[in-house]
Amino acid sequence: MAEFIMSYALERLGDFLIGEVKFFQGVGQELDHVNTQLQWMKAFLKDASAKQDKDERIRNWMAEIQILAYDIEDIVESLALEVESTKKAGAKFAIWNPVKTKYNLGSKLEDINVRISDLTKSLKAFGIRELPITEGSNSAIDRKPKRSSSLWKNYPHIPENPVGVDEDVNLLVKKLVGEERRGGVWRCCAGGFAETSQGDNLRKHRVVSICGMGGIGKTTLAKKVYSHAKVRQGFDHFVWINISQQWEKRSTWEQILFKLSPPSKEQREEIEKMRDDDVAEMVFKELQKKKCLVVLDDIWDVHAWKILSAGFPTEDTGSKIILTTRKKEVARHADPRCYIHEPRCLNEARSWELFQRIALPRPPDDQDARNGYGLEKLGKEMVKHCKGLPLAITVLGGLLSTKQTFDEWDKVHENIKSYLNRQDESFSIPEVLALSYDDLPQRLKPLFLYLGIFPEDFLISVKKLTNLWIAEGMIPPVSGYEGEETMEDVAYRYLDEMAERYMVQVEKRSPTGRIKTCRMHDLMRDLCLSRAQGEDICDVANLNDKNKHNDFFQSITTKMMKPTGRIRRLSVNLRNFSGHIGFENEHYPPIRSILGFSLQEHSGISQQLMESMVNKFKLLRILDLDNVKGFKIPDEIGKLVHLRLLNVASAWIGELPSSMGDLSCLLTLYLDRQYSTSRMPDVFWKMERLRHLYLPPDCGYETERLRFANLGNLQTLFNFPSRHADVKDLITLTNLRKLVIVIEDEASLGSFQEIFEPGTVTFNHLRSLIIKPKWISFNSTLDVEKVTACCPRLCKLKLHGKKVYERGTNAS
Repeated sequence: MAEFIMSYALERLGDFLIGEVKFFQGVGQELDHVNTQLQWMKAFLKDASAKQDKDERIRNWMAEIQILAYDIEDIVESLALEVESTKKAGAKFAIWNPVKTKYNLGSKLEDINVRISDLTKSLKAFGIRELPITEGSNSAIDRKPKRSSSLWKNYPHIPENPVGVDEDVNLLVKKLVGEERRGGVWRCCAGGFAETSQGDNLRKHRVVSICGMGGIGKTTLAKKVYSHAKVRQGFDHFVWINISQQWEKRSTWEQILFKLSPPSKEQREEIEKMRDDDVAEMVFKELQKKKCLVVLDDIWDVHAWKILSAGFPTEDTGSKIILTTRKKEVARHADPRCYIHEPRCLNEARSWELFQRIALPRPPDDQDARNGYGLEKLGKEMVKHCKGLPLAITVLGGLLSTKQTFDEWDKVHENIKSYLNRQDESFSIPEVLALSYDDLPQRLKPLFLYLGIFPEDFLISVKKLTNLWIAEGMIPPVSGYEGEETMEDVAYRYLDEMAERYMVQVEKRSPTGRIKTCRMHDLMRDLCLSRAQGEDICDVANLNDKNKHNDFFQSITTKMMKPTGRIRRLSVNLRNFSGHIGFENEHYPPIRSILGFSLQEHSGISQQLMESMVNKFKLLRILDLDNVKGFKIPDEIGKLVHLRLLNVASAWIGELPSSMGDLSCLLTLYLDRQYSTSRMPDVFWKMERLRHLYLPPDCGYETERLRFANLGNLQTLFNFPSRHADVKDLITLTNLRKLVIVIEDEASLGSFQEIFEPGTVTFNHLRSLIIKPKWISFNSTLDVEKVTACCPRLCKLKLHGKKVYERGTNAS
């Protein structure tokens, strides 16, 4: 994670050198020297990251690098804050002492250079090499996590007794051996769907893939299909190969070959002398002429398939392949027509059934006696924590099967989280899930760990998440040229990749297939949060009235000791909290992000607490209080000049503070969704970097004219107020992707339609346009053809709540 933190520190230092170094003549050379040294050191971080698991000295070195990057970030942003304050005060009122500031800065930079020098000296001693930094490097390839053969090897002949998989098994059996219809009756046949009246019109699935998160039961399901009677009748030969992360192509091909055609001793010796290509060709020909079912269990990446595929026919033959994988990408590369099956977590009833089979395998009379002690009640409560993940239920059931008394069960019940997340057991749930994390490319790791900031079982808006990632600086800048991806596109692509790896669960998709909301399985989140806290990505503060007499930072739940200066992001969870907690200390850590979550209807924060946060945390980049109520936006909000994202969508606005205009770095702004505004000052035009602006449905009766014309970076404009703004300002907002406009009357609608006259403007990126009447529906109609002609990528157009255009369908 030091790589990500170092990259951000370098970005901030680079921006500062370009924009503000003129204020610090005399120390610019030192700043540039620090920048050069860090750029050079960054090339060593990839090798250090790959080696740190095996060497505690390197782990400590990486931690020092991370602290150094944080300190540089603090210096740069504190100086930027000082410069900004001086600009606002103006020469007449400036109290800034440039000589003193330069002296302090020079002293800090000298200390930084000494620390860099000390850290550099350790590189040779630790054997850390300079490696090229390549996008998408995969740490799992470098580290190659060791997997215990006794823990991980799966044997198809060992029976398992899963629950709730009969429908899945029957479906997969049909995909493999197919069904043929004769005289109106369907029957099984090797090949696929066929109807004799139309000839052998077969739909074949050469490859069937079972895809899902670790522990979901992919291998168990594959075993049931592999041993199914109809499958045994449909094929002549059967091969089961465990691939995992450490595989060898020659060994894999030989295993298949020897099972399909067992060689004599002389033949085996001859095969061992053959070239790899010749062995692959032999496997290829055997699979071509025979009806074989080959299971490649636990295949991890596309690279593995590309290498092994030389031994498999690409055309439809009598042979079939079953893949089990945690990556949907692998399945698609194996065969574009591949049937992908995604097992789901068990429901409550199925979860209890599986748990009973393992933890309570007793005759009825004995089991009744055990239930008399309340074991069933405890068991049902504990199973809920597994959230339907078969692996977790199996591990929990196995643990409790060795415990006979109520007290023993009660002890596990009381500490259920720690038991499920134990790392020292022979069969560890976190170890299984951590393999997926270790396999992530470096670019995705900080993004995944960031998800730990959301509460347990929280439904995450993808739009909000991508905006947060961008505001955090976690998404690399893009050129912005026409036709290229935006940062939002890149962020979504990264999230989609995590969904394809089953690191997050997709909850809802749009009609076009785009992910709208997602969440994390509780056990995956436990792993995520544990790693995130260890890597200083985020911490959690639980606020409730029981701890309201403590200081704010006494509520942080991180179990490990760490310097407060390393607390960068806080997830503030409000439960049974009336709104206030003390800020008694003089010094607080330089927190960059606060995300608040009201986890109970009546929990919020007081005005005093809100103002304390604004005054104490002046380096904030993100203040996200989406569903948190109880306060209005403080007048001092403009002091947070580093803010990239401000979400006060549940706050009372009243008169929006004019200091909002000082938030020139703001990328995303969410304001009240209701009607709590009396006046909006004309400040939005100053926020030239804004990409997403969410306004209230009414900007207030006291609001005069609002200007939007120079917000050329805007992609989302929600509730554009036609009453208080010139609709012609929209002509300059050609990067818009979503526009919601509030129309005051028929005249406003007419003015809006004038924008779409031929030759006026083309909105090349607009995908969603919603026109809302403020009070009542109008009789006027909209010239849909003119609008769509000016918006070539428009997917949806709504007027008065009615969809009047949708791409791919007829307008209605």
